[in-house]
Amino acid sequence: MAAVLVILVLITLSSSLLGGKVFTSGDNIFQWPPFSAEKPAGWVRPSNPLLSDPVLGFNPDLLQIRSDLRNGTSPLWNPYAAGGRPLLGSQQSGLLFPPNWLAFILPFWSSLGWIAAIKILLAAAGAYLLCRELALRRAASLLGAIAFAFGLYFFTWLEHPHTNVWAMLPWALFATRRLCTTGSLGATALLGASVGAAWLGGHPESAAFVLVTTLAYGTFELVAERTRGPARSTASLNRRTGLFIAGLVLGIGLGAVMSLPLVELLNASGKTLRGVPPYPFKAGLSFFFPELWGMPNK
Repeated sequence: MAAVLVILVLITLSSSLLGGKVFTSGDNIFQWPPFSAEKPAGWVRPSNPLLSDPVLGFNPDLLQIRSDLRNGTSPLWNPYAAGGRPLLGSQQSGLLFPPNWLAFILPFWSSLGWIAAIKILLAAAGAYLLCRELALRRAASLLGAIAFAFGLYFFTWLEHPHTNVWAMLPWALFATRRLCTTGSLGATALLGASVGAAWLGGHPESAAFVLVTTLAYGTFELVAERTRGPARSTASLNRRTGLFIAGLVLGIGLGAVMSLPLVELLNASGKTLRGVPPYPFKAGLSFFFPELWGMPNK
């Protein structure tokens, strides 16, 4: 099964991994002056105009971190963004997310394709293990892995830190299931590592969703274990509950190296809104009635 996933990744990213091309949405830069004067002949529009953040923020941040590390400087501050901007506190660079370390070791533009490949494999492997843990057969588990890791949303946003975080969700759920059913210390460590890696991924909003989802799923599994009656002793169930809480606390603790600087940055920042005016409370009804205010495609 691992060979199938590796082959699919090589096929999907062959132009970047094997063909010498760069995995980037960098052609967005030709939309803006002064770079628009240098656009290639015949260039009409970027391949995906929605993916401007990597060329404006993520890649420059990684390049600044790479430069700092090679100069023996702590990569904590970017002096080239506005009047200066924190690198660690801003989260989005994900400088402590392990796959991103390739950008500091390999030739930078080649590393982007390999980082994307590792994220796909991480997501696929986690989804496969979760499906197997839920007693699905190998073929069905492989299908689940492909659907999750090669899905349009995940693949489209591979350059963004969102996918750093979501790649860890199946691992957190797999570890939770294994911990609740076996009480394994190894599963506890894996839970902590996966939740911690999610918080280091560079998108705290997504990390919060991963944490809440894992907490809800763990609660469900622990309640299910308690309903199995005498097959599980009270002491064993209490131990597993304690290990589950310990795993979550471990993960949050691992992520604190980035989340605490973010809190400090937010306290020193002004409040902004990405949607004005603020949504009314009744907007929450759209969660239950998606067509309450109509459909955007009609």
